[in-house]
Amino acid sequence: MKAKWTVIGATCVLVASLLQGCLVAAIGAGVGAAKYGSAKQREAYATYRNEAEKTNLEREKAGLNPNKVLTYEEWRKGVENSEDDKE
Repeated sequence: MKAKWTVIGATCVLVASLLQGCLVAAIGAGVGAAKYGSAKQREAYATYRNEAEKTNLEREKAGLNPNKVLTYEEWRKGVENSEDDKE
């Protein structure tokens, strides 16, 4: 009987430790998604940044000052605000 409880206790400890790792990973993924956005958003930002850098290169060749290239956070706020305007 004592061996049965030892096995059950060991199983509970094992399951709890495994789930704890999953919980940490899930929280980390949630925080990462909130901070860095979805893959689609990252791809859209990369496209924006490439186009802005190309435009700035052309502006510099023409003797003009470059435009500011937004950080991801600034760009994301602008995207979120424009989506709010659509509703």
